[in-house]
Amino acid sequence: MRSLRELLKRTPRREAGRRAGGSSRPRPLRLPRTFQAAETGRLVADWTTMPVPADSSIHGGLQKMRARARHAARNRDEAVNFLGMVRKHVVGPDGIQLQAQVKNADGTPDDAANKALETAWRDWGQAKTCDMERQLDWVGLQQLVARTVAKDGEVLVHEHYGAACGPDGYAVQVIDPELLDVNLNQEGLPGGGKIRMGIQFDQYNRPTHYHLLDEPAGVGSLQAGYHAVGTKHRVVPASAIIHLYLKEDPGQSRGVPWMHSALWRLNMLGAFQDAAVVAARAGAQKLGVITTPDGVSTDHDDEEDDGTPIEEMEAGLYQYLREGETFNPYDPTYPHALYGDFNKSVLRGISSGLQVSYNALANDLEGVNFSSIRQGVLDERDAWRILQGWLAMALNHRVYGNWVRMKLLATGIPVQSPSGGVGHLRITDLARYRRAHWQGRRWPWVDPLKDIQAAREEIALGVNTVSRVIREKGLEPREVFLERQAELKEMAELGILPVPPKAAEPPAPPPPEEED
Repeated sequence: MRSLRELLKRTPRREAGRRAGGSSRPRPLRLPRTFQAAETGRLVADWTTMPVPADSSIHGGLQKMRARARHAARNRDEAVNFLGMVRKHVVGPDGIQLQAQVKNADGTPDDAANKALETAWRDWGQAKTCDMERQLDWVGLQQLVARTVAKDGEVLVHEHYGAACGPDGYAVQVIDPELLDVNLNQEGLPGGGKIRMGIQFDQYNRPTHYHLLDEPAGVGSLQAGYHAVGTKHRVVPASAIIHLYLKEDPGQSRGVPWMHSALWRLNMLGAFQDAAVVAARAGAQKLGVITTPDGVSTDHDDEEDDGTPIEEMEAGLYQYLREGETFNPYDPTYPHALYGDFNKSVLRGISSGLQVSYNALANDLEGVNFSSIRQGVLDERDAWRILQGWLAMALNHRVYGNWVRMKLLATGIPVQSPSGGVGHLRITDLARYRRAHWQGRRWPWVDPLKDIQAAREEIALGVNTVSRVIREKGLEPREVFLERQAELKEMAELGILPVPPKAAEPPAPPPPEEED
């Protein structure tokens, strides 16, 4: 029996084949030992290979991102349009509206209590007493919060209680998130707590206090930044602060601007467009260089700081040269024909980073049809609904619950009893009064007739309800039913017959087949 060493030993015949450039058998295929995205090498040498916690990345770049986002919000048309879309679609002209859901013991809606709560909430929201600074109503506050979160990544809403807040004893105040000191960090607090970017947490990572910087005061306060004041802080309990931001990673303590992934392209595109506009303007004017044979210039209109003469030229102006001078024209040919296509390509990337459709961000409806724009609108509206639900629960629901409690304790909420008298809602039923549904704005369709016909068919098949169709329009079904009932009653008293709904037309018969 041959030994293992002899079996592994190369034979002369195999050696001869290799020296001749051949091979006794094909080499095995070299397969990657891990995922392709985890491979290392020359082509991916600048690609990061070390995971970083969310707070570490945020702490190192939050102030820079926020400063650039604020600059874009003031100077870039696309950023201004995006923030307007957030305010328009997340909040809307009427805000996220309350639909009280108080029920009786038998499960039926308590219409009297629901109407009383909605009326009192509307009165508090329409008066500027809901704003501690007495500047905005509740719809304006919601719009300010939504715009600030999109621009800065987060916002702080301070809840105030007491007589200074107005007759209801409750008001809110929107605070600039830059006041939350991102550079205040401390570990090993008593009880296992910590301070992370201005927020104090307990051992279970629950916020307990917010450390806010003192605002600048005195002469020159408008020129001083928040972080030029010093290290003085005012500590506010977390129970009085609503910290609004989208939490996208475990352990994330602060929010980042929603435009963060699009800011770089947005800035570069802005510089590119500015240069193209300047080049187009220069090309439309008479532009060039005047030279003389001996290099000695004569008198000109103006000169640079280093003494270089400048001759002012305007569009439509004929310039007569002096003796010995030669005009060498400069004719920039930019922007060229590919300018529009390049703009669209970059804007599509920016719109993807902002999670909105290109057509809405760029106000470009060229080349779209009903099917394509409908699909884009549906996807975008789903994203807006998600943000509406988040804002409703994070802001409106908490504010409403605290307002109801203070309103019942301060002045009470009058309600009409079934017998016709006037009573007040009881504080003992506070948990029942806090039940509410929040209805965000809804949008008309591109072709409403087709959608109404589709809804009618769904209701007839039993796969949809009238109430759900009404909610999709941003209305409260019971209010619509009651209003319709009162309308029909009044029309009957006046002898007006209601217009019956138009029945769906049967499909047209197929054309007759022609004989051969």
